[in-house]
Amino acid sequence: HDSGSLLLNIINDLLDMSKIEADQLGIEQVPFSIAELAQRIESVHTLKASEKQLSFGVTVQGEAHAKRLGDPHRILQILHNVIGNAIKFTETGSVRVEIECSDHEEVVIEVRDTGIGMTHEQQVHVFEEFGQADGSIARKFGGTGLGMPIAKRLVDMMGGSIRFQSQLG
Repeated sequence: HDSGSLLLNIINDLLDMSKIEADQLGIEQVPFSIAELAQRIESVHTLKASEKQLSFGVTVQGEAHAKRLGDPHRILQILHNVIGNAIKFTETGSVRVEIECSDHEEVVIEVRDTGIGMTHEQQVHVFEEFGQADGSIARKFGGTGLGMPIAKRLVDMMGGSIRFQSQLG
């Protein structure tokens, strides 16, 4: 089951990247609720975090129930990639997701973790396709190196921005 899920994720990432590069990936504009997205994020990632004995939580501030226009499927995809990485690369401690939605035009989402961190040299490659820190990281933690490039491209397509801070350890 795990191998099948991993293979399906790799295929979906490759297909999404191909659609993005071919300019064939559409971004919907439908009403959605931040509160519903937060609940889905928490339900999906709580189990994985608890399996690793990590503290995990999602907090929402502002008008979480107000309807917003956007693509909830792609927002969830971005969040699953970012939060999945945070959990994957955190061996002890916590992963926290904070969603600030007091502005009617903008939503700010912060994901904080106590993970392994990255050197400056590793950070340069985070948004590059198939970019991973090094072979030992890829062997230990898995992945294709497509999650963050896909997240970056989707955020850009929606007119947003994505950035991160990290330090080794």
